[in-house]
Amino acid sequence: MWATQAGKHLGGRQDAAASLMINPSTNTTSFDVVIIDYPDRDLYILRSGDFMRYRSRACKKEPETVQWIAGFEAESVFWDVGASVGPYSLIAAALGHTVFAFEPNLASAGEMQQNVWLNNMDKDICVIPVALANTDGFDYIQTQAPMAGVSTQQDLIERGAYKRLFLQSAQMMKADHFADAVYPNHVKIDVDGAEIDVLEGGRSSCAN
Repeated sequence: MWATQAGKHLGGRQDAAASLMINPSTNTTSFDVVIIDYPDRDLYILRSGDFMRYRSRACKKEPETVQWIAGFEAESVFWDVGASVGPYSLIAAALGHTVFAFEPNLASAGEMQQNVWLNNMDKDICVIPVALANTDGFDYIQTQAPMAGVSTQQDLIERGAYKRLFLQSAQMMKADHFADAVYPNHVKIDVDGAEIDVLEGGRSSCAN
């Protein structure tokens, strides 16, 4: 059973610190979390994945994305492609939608699954650690830091802007395979330069 302890507010709701604990019987585990700046419900993410505070300030960072999600018809199916640690997936689930969150970065995907559990949304959000692409198979993805929540821009990689890049193997799959099983009503694609690859892998779905 999840329990929430009130946190200390540090000059703004998005800066609120809190401790979430689970106490199965004798052991108590606490997690260092922050609250997303979503005004209608407290949504928690682990502080360790709040890269440059982009994730906890999701509404301030992309107000148009939040407004778009708020306009979905009731009980929609939402694909969050490039979900990172899941702020927009959590917002969509809080509004009653079913979410399929695609995130190939295993650090981010693993932390997103924890965020799903922390918010009691394990029946609303399905985390899929796969890269939607224009081909099926395995390849490497690159990240600028060995941690959750980071973003790595493809154009900056090509310009040699990062001092070091970390490689991770990832499963690549075409979006059409998933659409055959679960067709989305709405899709957000934010994959730092590989958006065309995602669309090419979903040609049949996009044509429908």
